[in-house]
Amino acid sequence: MNELNEENIRMFVTDYDGTLALDNGLVSEFSRNVFESLGTKNLIRVIATGRSVFSCQQVLPADFPVDYIVFSSGVGVIDWKRKIIINESHLMSEDVDLIESYLIRHNYDFMIQYPVPENHFFYMHSSGKENLDFYRRFSHYSNYGLKLPALRPNTATQFIIICEQNCGQFDKVKKDLSGYKVVRATSPLDNKSMWIEIFPKHVSKATGISFLCDRYGIKNEETIVFGNDYNDSDMLSWAKNVYVVENAVKELKNIYPIIESNNDDGVANFANDIFDLRIKF
Repeated sequence: MNELNEENIRMFVTDYDGTLALDNGLVSEFSRNVFESLGTKNLIRVIATGRSVFSCQQVLPADFPVDYIVFSSGVGVIDWKRKIIINESHLMSEDVDLIESYLIRHNYDFMIQYPVPENHFFYMHSSGKENLDFYRRFSHYSNYGLKLPALRPNTATQFIIICEQNCGQFDKVKKDLSGYKVVRATSPLDNKSMWIEIFPKHVSKATGISFLCDRYGIKNEETIVFGNDYNDSDMLSWAKNVYVVENAVKELKNIYPIIESNNDDGVANFANDIFDLRIKF
């Protein structure tokens, strides 16, 4: 990691849940004002999140001052101002068949997300065992009035396996499905269950950010990236200027410089100081 020179930074990237957002899933007024001010510094402002576009719309106002959102952990990129998806990926029908067969054979509880832009809809498969977080996710989306489809999609953006305990499942799935991108995340619903997400091989938050860098001719040393969880690992290892919040998982805190926690507006405070924004808390 290079010594930070704020004058060379052209792109500002942060994870959302547990990093920019407070524990209630919303962004503080102070953080919003900082993001607004970052726009005056000619910075490209990016949120890189595991949320779908639909899920982002539940917590971010339509006029939130961000330029792009890398959504669903890199499945797609949306121009937030124009509300236009400018990049997307999906699993082909043969991939869906292979992954589904494997997961059923190994008795996993999983969901298959529909293709973009409908990837907030999902088909679910239960092994029959008790899994509170699995049904918690189902209830979460039902609360939005979404009627989940009964038919499995032929193509998909991703699979999500929900495991209430980490008993080596991630390492096994990653090894067995090595032809795909397999990432681990902490459940945003109970903050302890493990989600294993399966994407096309090239998909990650890092590739979504790299797509935007190529669009603007920005080098990775001209980006600054903030994260907190396992699914941020790719973008943290890709960038040259990286930080994690105090509430990040231990494994990341052992590697990267630490700033204040999400509930203390760590990302906004850091930006306010480094870029001399002079926003009042």
